[in-house]
Amino acid sequence: MRSFAGPALACALAATSALAGPAPQAASQIAPKIAAGLAPLRPYTIDDMLGLEQFGRAVFSGDGRRLVFERQGPWTAAGRWDLDWLTPQRTSRLYVVDLGAGAAGEPARLLTSEDGVGETLGALSPDGRRLIVYRLKDRFRELGVVELATGQTLWSGLMVEPEVFTAQARWRSDREVVAIATTPDTPSFLLGRGWQGKARQAAAWRAAEDGATTVTVLKGGAGATDNPRWPEVSLAALDVETGKVRPLARGPFFDLRLSPDGRTAALTALEEPVTIDAQAPVENNAFDRRRRLVLVDLASGQVRRPCAGCDMVGYLMSWSPDGREVIIAARPDDKAGDWRRVRYWRLSVDGDARLVDPDLAPGALHEAGGTTLRLVPDAGWIGTRPVVLAAAGGDTAAWWRVDADRRSRLTPALPAASARRTAMLGQRIVVRGDNGLIPLGRSTPLVTDSTLSSPFPVLPGDLPGVVLATDKDRSRLLTAGDSPRPAAVLPADTQAIAAAPATGAVLALSRSRVGVASLVLAQRGQPLRTLAKINTGLEQIDAAPPTPIVHQTPRGETVTSWLYRPTAHGPGDHRPLIVVPYPGSSYIAPPAGDAPDAQGFAVNVRAMVGAGYAVLVPSLPIAPTADPAEGLGAAILAAVDAALAADPGLSRTRLAVWGQSFGGFGALTAATQASRFKAVVASAATVDFYAMYGAQGATAITTPEVSLHVSSMFGWAEAGQGRMLAPPWRDPARYGRASPLLFADRITAPVLLIEGDSDIHSGQAMEMFTALYRQGKPVELLAYGGEGHVVISPANVRDVYGRAFAFLQAVLGAEGSSTPAAGASEAASPRASQ
Repeated sequence: MRSFAGPALACALAATSALAGPAPQAASQIAPKIAAGLAPLRPYTIDDMLGLEQFGRAVFSGDGRRLVFERQGPWTAAGRWDLDWLTPQRTSRLYVVDLGAGAAGEPARLLTSEDGVGETLGALSPDGRRLIVYRLKDRFRELGVVELATGQTLWSGLMVEPEVFTAQARWRSDREVVAIATTPDTPSFLLGRGWQGKARQAAAWRAAEDGATTVTVLKGGAGATDNPRWPEVSLAALDVETGKVRPLARGPFFDLRLSPDGRTAALTALEEPVTIDAQAPVENNAFDRRRRLVLVDLASGQVRRPCAGCDMVGYLMSWSPDGREVIIAARPDDKAGDWRRVRYWRLSVDGDARLVDPDLAPGALHEAGGTTLRLVPDAGWIGTRPVVLAAAGGDTAAWWRVDADRRSRLTPALPAASARRTAMLGQRIVVRGDNGLIPLGRSTPLVTDSTLSSPFPVLPGDLPGVVLATDKDRSRLLTAGDSPRPAAVLPADTQAIAAAPATGAVLALSRSRVGVASLVLAQRGQPLRTLAKINTGLEQIDAAPPTPIVHQTPRGETVTSWLYRPTAHGPGDHRPLIVVPYPGSSYIAPPAGDAPDAQGFAVNVRAMVGAGYAVLVPSLPIAPTADPAEGLGAAILAAVDAALAADPGLSRTRLAVWGQSFGGFGALTAATQASRFKAVVASAATVDFYAMYGAQGATAITTPEVSLHVSSMFGWAEAGQGRMLAPPWRDPARYGRASPLLFADRITAPVLLIEGDSDIHSGQAMEMFTALYRQGKPVELLAYGGEGHVVISPANVRDVYGRAFAFLQAVLGAEGSSTPAAGASEAASPRASQ
């Protein structure tokens, strides 16, 4: 075991205001650039990350005469960070561009919100004249409707949750909007996740101090039905011409689909809590509440429940063209949690329920990093006949049409991950087949593989109604009509995000290599126009592209890892190397999360390079049923050795490993299996799989209505990323082998642990801290109050990186040093070969 000087480390950690680390560029390396007349590139900093902007959704009006887009401001502009990862809802602003004269005007603010109010987009009306918009003030997110021609806005007084996973507000007609409405005090799965649990906990502490009872009671088994229910919210209709709100129904509503005829709303209701069948295989996405389909007549408010014993899975609610039936995927109540019993059901507005086919089950796939199949239900209609996506063996699925007395296979087996509906062009269901985009029921593809085709981003629950197809110098839009419409041609390096079929205009996102992003408008007969540009401060940063490192894993697989270095890096640098592992990952291309414009707060590779380090992001594939810790250290070192062989400027001894979440598990596990790593940084790490099995976090107690997800964690452990394959009482040895806590005696490197006290598994870092402290080993714990799984408060983000870089500098030594801060054996630990 090696040690390092305590006073030296203490002095280094005191300098947290400056992001300490190896000097990014020596003067001798910068001088040639100055002599050549070029401004030297500057290092990427934490302020760069906190100052990043993003473009959000965009939409054209129906006549193509106006364009509206979201622009999300810097993270530091939020003012408050109580919404967790929904913080961009506070910084988003809406801009409108007038295209009426053909040439685009300048973007102007669409709304007149005061400072501190976030603005986001909703759905466009059927006639394309009006747009749902939202304004977030404090903790109230209000639905409004704007008339695009005039800019006149009607505010409804209805609070609506963000449409992240599910649909919350849609147009019933050109005049009426139907929405799921809530209140700021209602327990919230999204807008309340950052602050409600903390507020309730503080209230409970005060009540206890005053002598009041503050107990929360949770039950299992038959008693689970007594657990706190999902909160009731309202279904309401807004007349956008009069401003009148018409209440329709109340219930624990979570998702919304309106029938094509506008007569009925299909809603997912989260109802009685349940336990999972103890003998059934666990699905990774297991849910602790029944999901029921509720149909609401939008004229009378009458409520029907066509299949009271159907427990829905996924988000599928597919209406027939005539609005008389809806298809869902569900399992019977008597087999709670058994995904093998899931089938497709046809539910009628009259209250009838029947199976689509007793043998056709939803397609499934092995979730990335998981051990069991994840269902990918999907279905639609060809006229009055349902079509469903059903399992076809392995991770494949095929589409079938079901008639009254027979079923017909419409496609060959397709990869389940991409077999779902790609677009809905009028009544034509389009899927991605082997030879292009195919309308179900037809053999001729709309777009072949030789043509670039792209559907546009849509809101949850919707399907793209337009597809862009580009072939050489020709571009066209596929829509509900039989004939494609001509469209403006985009540069090859752009990503289309919206289109106007009426005019052929296309909006695209263009990104530079260093992360400067532009909104580019292409109009037929007009020169290409840049409407807005963000992150221009990145133009002079040192953001050299990563180098692919192709190598073999210990199991003989050929993979690609990615090596990031400062531009000024040279062969004699003896540059320290940080390895950023994430077990189960395999990167064909550089990870998107490591791009210069990615807001990677937890393990920001670009910030590490900006501090002067080389960084290796290794591919670490794991077989679905493999022990996640088995041979992990050797696999990481295989990538390290390949990088060292490719780059003589990297230090062979100054190696650190830094991981977040399951990557933190990877970092600590690597440290138990190999002593070549001289420093370890692990944030939000899984260290104890036994404790992780039941982790719920404080919000399961403070806001159990929306935060008690018992199945999610044992599903993660047994069937998901954890790969334990069984509960701990059935295979305690496997849980032990995967827990770096139980091998803490083999860690030889100094360790820095980082954790937020509001994380779902808060306390894991303290377990590892205690184990290392008990052995007298160098360890430090950074516990951030009010933070969750990822530290997001700007001051805390700066503090994390300041302390982490100071820790690494103290342990590894400053750049240019001929030796690391302390020496140690290069031999692998006894566990490295397990």
